[in-house]
Amino acid sequence: MLLMAFSMSACGWSDPPPDQTAPAVAADGSSQAASTEAVVSATDQAACATAQSPYRDFDFWIGSWDVYDATSNDLVGSNTISRLAGGCLLLEQWRGVLDNTGTSMNFHDPLQGAWRQVWQSEGVFIDYQGGLDDDGVMRLQGTISYHKTGKTAPFRGSWQLQQDGSVLQILQQYHAETSQWSGWFSGIYRRRQPPTE
Repeated sequence: MLLMAFSMSACGWSDPPPDQTAPAVAADGSSQAASTEAVVSATDQAACATAQSPYRDFDFWIGSWDVYDATSNDLVGSNTISRLAGGCLLLEQWRGVLDNTGTSMNFHDPLQGAWRQVWQSEGVFIDYQGGLDDDGVMRLQGTISYHKTGKTAPFRGSWQLQQDGSVLQILQQYHAETSQWSGWFSGIYRRRQPPTE
């Protein structure tokens, strides 16, 4: 027991904060953590599966897409956005025409009260957050980090549903040396059509 106390102290851990209580321990040493306070109700578990904002704010991006350069209209890749975890998570799986891949997790973060995307690929890591604006555009802002160089920079993205059902995605990076934002990627998402027989 002394060893346990030392380990917790060495790791910077301490007793539970005043507003939390440690689980009760019975005489036989078993935990009695399953109290009524500790049980999450089925309603709480299903909260982000509801049809209410903000949990459905990014649903317009769900689907299987072919992605085209917004300027040249060249095909640049395919992307699949799936709803997982009872509607609490959107998983993005990207594959470029040159076989480069990337994956992101997208979710409404209740601790921040904002949508958050965490992207990982061979080249970069991006972590940004935000939400749906009054015009129905999902806007996120945060930081990009390049694996090879360790360079970081402010980064932002927007996703906007178009009248024809496509989605316009614009990604921009901030350059401190010029005090300007520049285009990083602009793409048009068009729903992938099933193959014809």
